[in-house]
Amino acid sequence: MSGHQRLNTLVRFYDRVAPIYGFWSALTESKAHSWALAALREDPGRKILEVATGTGAELAKVTEIRKFERIVGVDISEGMLRQAQLRLKGVSGASLCRADARNLPFPKDCFDTLLTCYLLDLLGEPDIPSVLFEFRRVMHSRGRLVVLTMAAQSPVLQHLWMCGYRISPLLVGGCRPLDVRRFLIDAGWRIERQDQVHQLGFRSEGFVARPI
Repeated sequence: MSGHQRLNTLVRFYDRVAPIYGFWSALTESKAHSWALAALREDPGRKILEVATGTGAELAKVTEIRKFERIVGVDISEGMLRQAQLRLKGVSGASLCRADARNLPFPKDCFDTLLTCYLLDLLGEPDIPSVLFEFRRVMHSRGRLVVLTMAAQSPVLQHLWMCGYRISPLLVGGCRPLDVRRFLIDAGWRIERQDQVHQLGFRSEGFVARPI
């Protein structure tokens, strides 16, 4: 499957599961999302972008941290954006747009902070450097990147997960563990913090990084 076909398949999948995605996220990812929000509070900046905003759950919480000059959430899935629009109805200060993370519709150096949760582990490996380059392009030179991703799992779960992934990536939501640390370093990011978060046996990894 080509990268283009893979992306289209994933977009259609997340369009369909958008109304129920929050249940999985609450069961296995809510602790990791709390970690990411705590990392944002340490140095939130004035202008924040969330890439792969999904149902908008984190973006809604970001608006509570402080009054930002600009808060933008982007996602490539129309189904996810519809859920985010419902969630953010009546929340002031946040805007949404549909965009591909490989080609963000923003000029250079226009955000202080970028948040992305469980995006990199969905991408084909050839696309990850392009996405990390886009992140650097739209951020100030002293900006902060906060990343959540799927970590390597316990041996049994890792084996079962990868068996399902090889049969069909959609059986496991299209994601799999990747060495995101290596991708960040290779793309010119300096990692300031790296932590693992466990919830109901599912392991997530969080990174805070700055462009070199």
